[in-house]
Amino acid sequence: MQRPAPASAPGTDAGFLYARKEYNVGVLQKLIERPTDDPTLTEAEKKVQAAALVAEKELLAMQRLTQIFVVRCVGFFLFSVAVLNTFAFFEAGSLQERVPCALSVVVNLVAAMHYRTIAAIRADATMTLTLSAYASDATRYGEWLITLVFLTRKIYYYINLVPFAARREFFLSVETAVVTAVAMVALGALARLGTDEMWDWKKADGKTDGRRAALCVAFGWVPFLGSLTCMILLLVDMTNASYPMEDAVLFRSFFLLWMVYPAVALLSVASRQPLGCALNGRPPTGANMLKDLMYGLADAWTKGVFGLWTAHAVFGMGLFGSTAAPYAWPSPSPPAP
Repeated sequence: MQRPAPASAPGTDAGFLYARKEYNVGVLQKLIERPTDDPTLTEAEKKVQAAALVAEKELLAMQRLTQIFVVRCVGFFLFSVAVLNTFAFFEAGSLQERVPCALSVVVNLVAAMHYRTIAAIRADATMTLTLSAYASDATRYGEWLITLVFLTRKIYYYINLVPFAARREFFLSVETAVVTAVAMVALGALARLGTDEMWDWKKADGKTDGRRAALCVAFGWVPFLGSLTCMILLLVDMTNASYPMEDAVLFRSFFLLWMVYPAVALLSVASRQPLGCALNGRPPTGANMLKDLMYGLADAWTKGVFGLWTAHAVFGMGLFGSTAAPYAWPSPSPPAP
């Protein structure tokens, strides 16, 4: 015999616990999706549905708060690094030290503003999950488009090749590398924002729609592969150009960890493919949380810790046993290993 619902009002913790005991997760999800005025619902199901709906809202609210916590932590860290580099800029005794400090201030300040915007987006409960994810990624790509200009310039400033053409694999000037970095972000933005992660390539009945699939390939996968190609060119060039630098493991990590970004993007795309038709393209909540966490950690390292490394050198301190002294090539340039 089925136990009666608890005396507590629908939507309370007791009501939700009752719902979890009497119904499995799949049945609860189906109840949530049914209209509240469905005449076929029994009184017991209505109570369970009401409790589950409130519990789902509370769960989504907790998830939003977790995401806000993550992005605010990253934003505050990046802002503090920008402030530290501002002090380092005025403390620096030479132009050679001031240039990377100035670049660090710009990179970290713009990144901190971007995380402040994402926190506001996550806090907006009126946004749907799809719109919140789209708006957050639009903010991300806008920030990356700006900061990569200064971040790429900073990396090549530390490499400091003389002559610059020596040991070059692809780029003959810093400006060419900067343009490639901008193209990398722009192509990635087209794949993410132009096609909404290439999920909409099927008809309502689950069959492939040729026109939609072609658009996803032309404006999604092709730009994504183009963006990945630009990244590979940059990483190979930066790695080869910095090969004779002493104690450069930490320095190289500031650009080699860029590989985290396309990896997370691919995971997000993959998470929406089997669910695209059933959820009308709505991204899983876990995918949004993964993005906030992984992109945040990557930004904190490649921009924030990179900025700490720069400021520490001005104050005469090392970071993880490494110093940020720009490497000057001997003349003539050394042969390839």
